[in-house]
Amino acid sequence: MRKILCLACSILVAGCSALDSPKMEDNGPAKVYATVDNPDKDAGTRIYLGDDLRLYWNADDRISYFDKEIFNYHYRFDGASGDRSGTFSKVKSVFHSSVEISHVYGVYPYDERNAVDEDDETLTVWFPSVQAYAEGSIGQGANVMAAVSEDNNLKFKNLGGYLCIKLYGDDVSVKSVSITGNSGEQLSGEANVKTEIGGIPQTSIVSSGTGKAVKVECSSPVAIGKSPDDYTSFWFVIPPVSFSNGFTMKVEKNDGGTFEKSTAKSLTIKRNVITSMTPVKVD
Repeated sequence: MRKILCLACSILVAGCSALDSPKMEDNGPAKVYATVDNPDKDAGTRIYLGDDLRLYWNADDRISYFDKEIFNYHYRFDGASGDRSGTFSKVKSVFHSSVEISHVYGVYPYDERNAVDEDDETLTVWFPSVQAYAEGSIGQGANVMAAVSEDNNLKFKNLGGYLCIKLYGDDVSVKSVSITGNSGEQLSGEANVKTEIGGIPQTSIVSSGTGKAVKVECSSPVAIGKSPDDYTSFWFVIPPVSFSNGFTMKVEKNDGGTFEKSTAKSLTIKRNVITSMTPVKVD
């Protein structure tokens, strides 16, 4: 009798545990469609600069996708470099417990740390401290963007602004160029984003002890032009920020030497706006 009672209790406990376990789901669609905002209305919303000063998707671009839930799905671009729109395919299926939110969100580039708050749907995104050099353009993965929608059709909008540094010099090859604010402004790292359908995203960088610099790094040394009219440009993507006391640029040369140049003039980097500096000679 005692054995039968224990068995019955075990079955009851197992049944309760099964009922209490969260349902594991994978609701992300196989494909989502993504484009950048209409360039006629929002001329800075692009991925990389082409000869016509418009930006495009890159082959193998990755995005985070939140399908009206807080789970961070990983999607990969199906198209080729130069496409302005196209589909993204889910990288893999991951069964997980689902916490629902009201909207669909996308974040470019994909980062496993990208997140959306279940209460107020604030996005957490990451601005890279090291960005890849691209000739006359923005490095892949540097142009942080976000999208909000009711379905799996995403229209991405830029979150940062653009700083174009122009360099020239006599027989100079560059390994990297870095920027730091003279007042220790936060230029990379974690940021919070509030965005609404049809609205302009509002981005605020999260202050921390790191992220005070941003660097454009060359995979191989880049020989810069030899005159002010034949400069070589280095493009930075920076969260909206005001350099209250200007900034300092540091150039690392291929021969191991460095070159620094500072300006004390205040400068504001605005979302979706390109700020170009006067060509500087690297001595």
